[in-house]
Amino acid sequence: MKELFGKSKEIMNIRTLSLILNVVLDYLAIKLNYGVAGVAWATVIIEIVNMIMIMCLSKATVKYKVDREFLKELIELCKYGIVDRIFDRGGKIVLNIILSRLGTFEYAAHVILNQVEDFANDFCYGFGIGITTSIGITIGKDDKKEMEKLRKVINKITTILAIIAPTIIFIILITCLPTLLKEPEPLLIAYQLVPLVTIYAILMPIRYKYSSIISGMKELKFIAKVSGITNIIKILLAYVLCEFFGISGAWITFSITYITIILILRMRTNNLKNYT
Repeated sequence: MKELFGKSKEIMNIRTLSLILNVVLDYLAIKLNYGVAGVAWATVIIEIVNMIMIMCLSKATVKYKVDREFLKELIELCKYGIVDRIFDRGGKIVLNIILSRLGTFEYAAHVILNQVEDFANDFCYGFGIGITTSIGITIGKDDKKEMEKLRKVINKITTILAIIAPTIIFIILITCLPTLLKEPEPLLIAYQLVPLVTIYAILMPIRYKYSSIISGMKELKFIAKVSGITNIIKILLAYVLCEFFGISGAWITFSITYITIILILRMRTNNLKNYT
């Protein structure tokens, strides 16, 4: 089993360390009056550190050898995942441009809330990897009883995470925001956003549940299409809602987008014979 999951634990430890360092650097950037630029530099530094650690782990674990035939197969397998990530990252860039124009205080509050939410997001992402792997293994066995057991386990864990994740985020935000945001203006905005962030955290594990199931079923082309459509919807909706509700419009958009994704992926999951 350990060989099956490879270095998942080490990667999780690297991500956890990176997130902790990110929060520390964000705090120092704000404390030392470096503002949004300081927070941005902190994120860049952490991503570089994260990349270096993963490269070191990879170098110590994997021996690289260029094989053209294998490379063609790999590209064919990964192309939809690449498209998915391009849409996701591209959507975030455009969205951050929209949000940065709302004002320094609103954007500062958003950045801190987003960093805290990333803890839950990465945890749910790891949960999703486990689902994808388990689904793929179970499909290979072609055992309907084992698939039924797996479905029950996935549903139970999703329910637990949908309760625990928002609860922890809510507690962290209520207790730590005065430390993370020293100025009263962004602090007040952040407190007003806490309910919306909590709702978003409830939807997060549900979204990862369905997207991971679809990935395990190798419906990667479908996921890429959903990613493209929903990112376009997210950008347009955020632009409109932010005009009326400020930064709150962004978090309303996140929840609406997640609900849309959940409904689409759920319908797709229900139509997959190997899973149902």
